[in-house]
Amino acid sequence: MSGDPESIPACFDGDLGGSPAGSLAVTLVLGGDKAVERERDFTRALHGGGIAFLTPGEFEEVWPTIPKATAAGSVSADARFSAISDFRQQLLEAAEDSALGSEKEMKKLEGILSNGSLVANLTVGPAVDFLLHFGLPPRVLQPRFVVVIGPASVRVATLGFFGKRVIGDHPAE
Repeated sequence: MSGDPESIPACFDGDLGGSPAGSLAVTLVLGGDKAVERERDFTRALHGGGIAFLTPGEFEEVWPTIPKATAAGSVSADARFSAISDFRQQLLEAAEDSALGSEKEMKKLEGILSNGSLVANLTVGPAVDFLLHFGLPPRVLQPRFVVVIGPASVRVATLGFFGKRVIGDHPAE
């Protein structure tokens, strides 16, 4: 119902002047302290089971396969490097197994993995930028990330709950 405060936010409601379509450019910082924080967020997401791959033939949850040499919940430099390396290997295997990657496409995928842009997208940062851009509360609860691997493209779908703080047993009241 258009205009109802519990309905879709006005920025996406065509009846209220919003647009349900369009694009938004998000600038990812690939170096420095922000990159280290994104690597920490990524490591937490991987160890928490918050990442999956989707190929034309399979949906697969991604879990760490390399035995942890550090304490549970660690986001040290070694833990981050291990998580990123493990993820990289699993993604390349998923792309090869799905028969999507020509040699040229696999090299592109390796480049995306090497420059850090994919890992940077597997954090709530881009989602928070999106919410702020549209004037929505910058809160993403229970985020999950799906890496969609298709012919000639790799995309990240960020899923989660967003909105105002919910209090009480019956938040609708």
